[in-house]
Amino acid sequence: MALDSDSKKTLRQKVEDADLALSLKKRADNNTAWAEAHIELSEALLALADAEDSDDDALSHYNEAASGFEKALQVFTRKRNFSRWGGIIVSYVRCLRNYALREEGEIAILRLKRGLSLLDEVCRALPKKKGAFDRALILTEKGHVYRALSDIDFSRPREERLKLALDAFNEAIAILRAKENFHYWSLAVSASALVAAQLARIEPVEKARDDLDLAIERFETALNYFDEDDQPQDISYVYFEMGRALMQRATMDTPANLGLMEKALKAFENSSATFKDDGSVHALSRLQNETALALALFAQQKDRDSAIELLEKSVALYRSNIDLLKDKSETLGLAMTYGNLGKDLTQLANFASVPSQELEKRYEAIAALRNAIGKEIKLARPLDWLSYFIELGAALQAASNIEVPERRGELLREAVKLYNEVLDTIKGQQNAKLFNRILQWRALARARLGEDEKGHQGLIWLKQSELDFRLAIAKLDPDRDKNELFRLYSNLAHVLYSMARRKDSTTPVDLLKAANSAIETAFIIIGNEPFDNVDEQLEAHSHHALVLWRLGSFGNVVEAFAKSRAIYEKLLLSPVLKNKPNKLSNIKRSYALMLKDWAQKVPKKAAKPLLEKAAGLVNELRVVALADDDKKALKRCDDALADIQSGIHALAKKRFFNFWPFNRI
Repeated sequence: MALDSDSKKTLRQKVEDADLALSLKKRADNNTAWAEAHIELSEALLALADAEDSDDDALSHYNEAASGFEKALQVFTRKRNFSRWGGIIVSYVRCLRNYALREEGEIAILRLKRGLSLLDEVCRALPKKKGAFDRALILTEKGHVYRALSDIDFSRPREERLKLALDAFNEAIAILRAKENFHYWSLAVSASALVAAQLARIEPVEKARDDLDLAIERFETALNYFDEDDQPQDISYVYFEMGRALMQRATMDTPANLGLMEKALKAFENSSATFKDDGSVHALSRLQNETALALALFAQQKDRDSAIELLEKSVALYRSNIDLLKDKSETLGLAMTYGNLGKDLTQLANFASVPSQELEKRYEAIAALRNAIGKEIKLARPLDWLSYFIELGAALQAASNIEVPERRGELLREAVKLYNEVLDTIKGQQNAKLFNRILQWRALARARLGEDEKGHQGLIWLKQSELDFRLAIAKLDPDRDKNELFRLYSNLAHVLYSMARRKDSTTPVDLLKAANSAIETAFIIIGNEPFDNVDEQLEAHSHHALVLWRLGSFGNVVEAFAKSRAIYEKLLLSPVLKNKPNKLSNIKRSYALMLKDWAQKVPKKAAKPLLEKAAGLVNELRVVALADDDKKALKRCDDALADIQSGIHALAKKRFFNFWPFNRI
């Protein structure tokens, strides 16, 4: 725990005073004053070491403090002064514990094991009927040492050491509660809560749920006891860990527990309010990062306006963290902050009400995510790197959906390049679901590129998209992935249709037939089962009608027209479209044009009712255009009506000439 400069000056002054006091004492046989001076100096050095930013300075102070405690123990021995000996050992072990956590490595582990051995020695020496309070203090320190060992000794399972720590704290809590020593009891309770929360992060879900419930209960118990005059120095850290435990527990429920999330945010707020700024960026950036993550998770459960407010707060915290870290050589932390910022900006873009605002947020997200995929994070945190890499590809693709055509291609090509690298990275891993999802995204990006590029490269993009979709289809289970297969076959049909409609297409009719087959397969797969997205289903029906129309027009498959009409009629009766006037108008327009084309392929007698039906549909569109005062739409309707009426008139004229006696002369 680093302190501000004034506090450090005070600690250094205490060290100097204690050192001076020691220099005035002379070592003599059983010289308790000399030993007490060593203890005073060691306590001062220990406090200063805990506050040092520099590891070298801290380790030097710890070493000197440990040496002082060892010298004092030469005077205060178990036989000569049992009570004082036990107290010094507890202080000495606390020094060894903090020393080891700062030092790490094999020697640090030996220091902690030495500490446990000393504590066990004191425990064994305590009288069974007396010394309960001393036993509780020793058990509390044992809990801290076991927890420290779990952090640095990887030769044994971490869970094992944490359970030993929790057992020690539980025993201490019971003794202190019985003795009604609530100050030390509350400290042991909060320490046990920290251990229970740590256990929950490495245990299976069911065990973790119980440990988190215990941790939360104990955090609340300890914090309810603490007051301004009697609370630990690290109270901000206690609130912080309580917030983390609450968030982890909240997300175990489905849907997430909003009440626990609100408590978590309150805990983080209290942590921030009690946070002592010591000039060290690590603790503050960690607090802000966890708070931002909690805000973003909470936003997922809220309505649009509340979610936007929460996400804006999280974005502000991430930006604050970036300012904290960018000049501190915190490359990894900075990359992860940029990555999380990009994800939240993407969510804000999803909530944007107008395209210009959405595009602005998309580009902000892209800029942040580009800063999150460096080499350092790829090596140190490959899963996080992969997550941000995928998120960047998705952000580029989302921006391309609303960007002007001139800039869309650049975004999509970059997205495809990213997806290629992701697929190469995860190829061969046991991650089929992710592989398939990225494959589909790449297929969609390639399809859009193919639709936009009119040259030969466009056809290449479309063919590559077709291959991606077919590969994704082959990897899915027809029984378990019906909705996903429906989407894939529908998208495949769109790609095949786009290929058929190109000027450089050599087999348009075959491609239209393949597109029709793909959509039919999509609907066969889902059958009469409920589909999870009605809009997608309506879009697929609409596209199916379009494919059949083109198959009738260009492929001379006359029966396709009747199938197309049946689909359009079914769509017009859909109750869902009553609330989608634009979509309904588009369907009526396509239906009218299909009928007009069909009329050219059938005998004159059958053509007239088709054209009359088309005219009726256009008249319905004209009424809407008049009501909306849409002059462009009104002109389109008038032009279409004139064209259809001309066709009807031509049919009547031909019919008249069939009865004219001299028409064959």
